Amino acid sequence: MMHRFTRELPQIAGITGLSTLLAALVACGSSPATVAANTPEKAPSKAETKAPAEETAASKPAPVVCVSKEKMMGLLAKGPLPPVPQNVKSAVASLGAGGAKADNSMAEAYKKVAPATVIVKTENGMGSGVIVDPAGWVLTNYHVVDGGKTEDFKIKATVEVGKMTPQGRMERVEHVYDAFVHKADPVRDMAVLKIVNPPKDLPAVKIAKSDIPIGSPVMTVAHASIGFLWAVKGCQVAAVGEKAKDLAGLVVFDCKKNEGNTPEEEVSAKQCDERKQMIHDMINSQQQGLVIQTDCAVTHGDSGGPLVNTAGELVGINQSIKFDKATTSFHVHGSEIREFLSKIPAKPAQLPPDPWCDGGFDSSIEDVDLDGQIDTLFVKGYGETGLLSRMALLLDLDQDHFSSKSAAKQGSDTPFDAEAIILMKEDGAYVWYDSDNDGKLDLMLLDKERQGSPDSAWKIAADGSMEKDADKAGGFDLRPELFADSQVSQRFARIASVIRPLGWMSFGSLLKAAEPTVPDAIWGGGRKGQLRDVDADGRPDTVRVSSTFSDGFLIDADQDTLGSLASGDNVQALINNRGIDAELSIVSQGQNLWALYDTNNDSKFDLALFSPPTDNWGLAMGAWRLTDGKPSPDAQHIGRRLIRPGLVEGAAGTKLVNLAARLPYPAATDEGLGSVPNPYALGRGFEIREVKGFQNAVIQSGQALSSIVMIDIDRSSSKGMKAGGDIDRMVRSGGFKADVAHVHHKGFEWVYYDTDQDGAFDLVLLTGSPRNGQSERALRLSASGKLEIDAKAGAGPLIRHSVFAKKDLGTQFKKLAKELFAERAIEP
Repeated sequence: MMHRFTRELPQIAGITGLSTLLAALVACGSSPATVAANTPEKAPSKAETKAPAEETAASKPAPVVCVSKEKMMGLLAKGPLPPVPQNVKSAVASLGAGGAKADNSMAEAYKKVAPATVIVKTENGMGSGVIVDPAGWVLTNYHVVDGGKTEDFKIKATVEVGKMTPQGRMERVEHVYDAFVHKADPVRDMAVLKIVNPPKDLPAVKIAKSDIPIGSPVMTVAHASIGFLWAVKGCQVAAVGEKAKDLAGLVVFDCKKNEGNTPEEEVSAKQCDERKQMIHDMINSQQQGLVIQTDCAVTHGDSGGPLVNTAGELVGINQSIKFDKATTSFHVHGSEIREFLSKIPAKPAQLPPDPWCDGGFDSSIEDVDLDGQIDTLFVKGYGETGLLSRMALLLDLDQDHFSSKSAAKQGSDTPFDAEAIILMKEDGAYVWYDSDNDGKLDLMLLDKERQGSPDSAWKIAADGSMEKDADKAGGFDLRPELFADSQVSQRFARIASVIRPLGWMSFGSLLKAAEPTVPDAIWGGGRKGQLRDVDADGRPDTVRVSSTFSDGFLIDADQDTLGSLASGDNVQALINNRGIDAELSIVSQGQNLWALYDTNNDSKFDLALFSPPTDNWGLAMGAWRLTDGKPSPDAQHIGRRLIRPGLVEGAAGTKLVNLAARLPYPAATDEGLGSVPNPYALGRGFEIREVKGFQNAVIQSGQALSSIVMIDIDRSSSKGMKAGGDIDRMVRSGGFKADVAHVHHKGFEWVYYDTDQDGAFDLVLLTGSPRNGQSERALRLSASGKLEIDAKAGAGPLIRHSVFAKKDLGTQFKKLAKELFAERAIEP
């Protein structure tokens, strides 16, 4: 066990004593490293020690896949074409494995093994290792050396050897040797190092050709933190198995059998399966592969030390202990060692993080840009407190993974065709780019502080080797401009703005990404759904949809597809098959909000409205008419409520009024004045604004980025008004009768007119460019109570005196307006 610290294991609610079961995962060295997949072996130009062994189908090692990658591959395999598992070839130096006759003497075995047992140290701690070849090859645990990563992603450690005295004890040799990792397997917790300039005639432990039988005597030699170096521990092989399959605790915690441990609790089969899968994933996320269980009582510092038979042959290496059960130890099995050492690269390995494994093991496929096509493989992992501690996003920016064009399905070693990958870990943020979209990542940025700007950039060669790229260092982590393809660049900007909206991408790229688009009406809010009866009439009418990056509602107002279902029914098949005939779809992502309408109830969405993050009044600032799914701008809806039930014709629209009122968004009460901002309701902190000659005619309210000016031209409301009075109360109660109201809100303006002085506004002028003072549209209240486009009144100044029926009122307003508004906005 490497001498550093032992971490406590998390508790999972609902499974009593799970920490005891998972304690078997505690590495007998440092805390277990984040699981990473087999690092692709880089092909050296020339073997360093011996000629590379030719790899044949029979000798070719089977790929070992971390649980995270295995789960993701299973998820992706549900697509049209399943991916191909990774299997990497490399030219490597070959190591031999000898045999020896058993002499049944532990003392004699110690004489063979102890001199080949070494001390392995990094900046983070100390463990043990065993020399397996006289040329200076040392086998140890990955978790012993994972803290020794250098700036160029190699792993460097120091190795100290010992010599046996005439009295038969071991003592340290003064010289300390540098060593580099040439191959690592975090999944099975193994690493092999090569000593730099090793001494001649190094002793080496022979590797047993056959597996150790259960019940056989064994011993381990290592450097436990308690006691002396090169300490031997005799013990017996108790069992052989795989932790995720054979741990006794997996049987103990059979949650389908309620034996009274959880009083009055009924555990469903689904809950049981989910809990068991959670245990399986947590066990597999530590170490995988075949292991030996012994009673060797290994402890801190023993990690990586040899487990040998009585002939002194290597049958395993120390790996982990069972917490609070010091007599129960686990060791990497000899068969795993033989396979691992069969092929070793001649050059030190570069071992950057592996997003397939280092992001966690909870994976999902997502549509982050909301266009209805999968573009992201999202993976996350949780720390000991249950909070999110790491995540990876693999981005298929050309969205070709689930198509025949994808290289990932034509024999590539990459299960998901990602053009960009973002990995967030405790030690930094890593971003990979396939800038030319040839199926191979060619650049990696490292941001150690996770603040959005890389500390270093690394060019990735075709063989996977990396070298610094000074030209790409600095700037931002997320760079759409790196992609040659404009569509790939645009999609990356859009997805990146959702994932990391501020400080990680240039302002220009953010502006580009902020250009609104129309989401997919059915899948934009997500593909997970819950059936709801919003109006409580006993028949379902709404599906609450969600994904990792969006959510929303699908509202079937006329209940022609949802009404026949029962509350609680599974609607997943309907969502997947786009079988919900919704009249209104609401999609939410961050602070962006869309409403999509089937206005004529013909089962086709024909109108999309958009409310940006800058708006908090629930107003549409983007609008598109949809023809055969293709959007074209439709400005007549801009500046009005985003949620407008009255846009849907017939009985469905009538029903939608009641449903929309129960949603967590402001909704229009009608298609008249209820569809635009209400100046009487929105203003707060009104004060009298003194204008010479027009005492008590003007009140105003100012808030952050918003203002309201209300004008009672003939001062019919002036009675009872006085400075310091409760003007807000007067406005809310209808005591202030405005003939004109001017509303400014975050770059948009509305001017309301009561042209006939009947106590209600009947004309609204709107503009999204208030600086020029000109109206872009006019809405006039019709006899039916709806605000309709008035094309003739649309163009012209925002402030108009000619609109009033009474000319003397218009004359007074013209004079008053000069004291309140810019000249460019006032009608001549």
